[in-house]
Amino acid sequence: MMIEHEDQTPCASRVETLISKVMAEHPSKTQAAQHDYFEAVHQQLAPLARELELENEVLRAELVAAKAAGEYHANQTCEVTKAYQSELDALKGKEPLFWVRLCGDGTYEGPIHNAHIEPVRKRSGAWIPLVMIDSVIPPAPEGALPDRDQSKPAEQHGLFRKFVVSRTDGSDAPGGKHHGCRYFVLDVDHDQHASAALSAYATAREATHPALAKDLREKWGAPLPVAQPTPSVPDEAREWVMAAIAQALGNAYDCTRVWEAWSYGTMDEDDFSLIAEDSDRLREIADAAIMAMGASAPKPDAA
Repeated sequence: MMIEHEDQTPCASRVETLISKVMAEHPSKTQAAQHDYFEAVHQQLAPLARELELENEVLRAELVAAKAAGEYHANQTCEVTKAYQSELDALKGKEPLFWVRLCGDGTYEGPIHNAHIEPVRKRSGAWIPLVMIDSVIPPAPEGALPDRDQSKPAEQHGLFRKFVVSRTDGSDAPGGKHHGCRYFVLDVDHDQHASAALSAYATAREATHPALAKDLREKWGAPLPVAQPTPSVPDEAREWVMAAIAQALGNAYDCTRVWEAWSYGTMDEDDFSLIAEDSDRLREIADAAIMAMGASAPKPDAA
């Protein structure tokens, strides 16, 4: 097989062309002319030989690299096949549900139900069987909610394991910040009480996450909370109560995660906030204290 040059001229043709060119330049048949001819051929063939040798080295290196790449991809394909071999073996014994035939123009024919397709089509090799695979549900972690009791209607159920939730950033993987965290899922389309729950959550997050609260109300119709009566105390009195609470709490922190999260070892300093430095939290505690004191104050006797 001849090696091609960059200009697509075969190596042998390049040598023959050079020799023909030199012969045309030395047409005489005398001994002196023949000597000049051989000398000219030698002088011009030497650079060509070095050029061909360099090209040969480059092509050999490319061949070695291509061979290594081919072996790598072959090994990768083999590893992928091994990884899914058990799933492939499990599919062999399953009866197809439908059959389809892929067409050359990018479209497909079918699907035809397995009960209705002719045996000749099944044997043709042109029709691909479609098999229903079992959904893969990871095992419940230790301490997880119980699975649903199918013998009971939904109204008789308490909490049970219904969803498998994963985080898009991968932080729920072992060792991640949210590994082992628990989630409560709301069906905003069918649960008639989801809107009220989202409203309460939006209100709780209003001070720290206003954009989130706004999106919850706009996207899922979480209503604004009903205005609660504000304790009728002067602002200075409220500020005094807040200062007293901050002093009493000292270096007390609010934990923003559920208590059970301690057992997973993924908490960090971002999960805590100093109450004395959170004016909204202090105001919330102060208002609750003031309202409780007003409600528990003895009523004057009717005249």
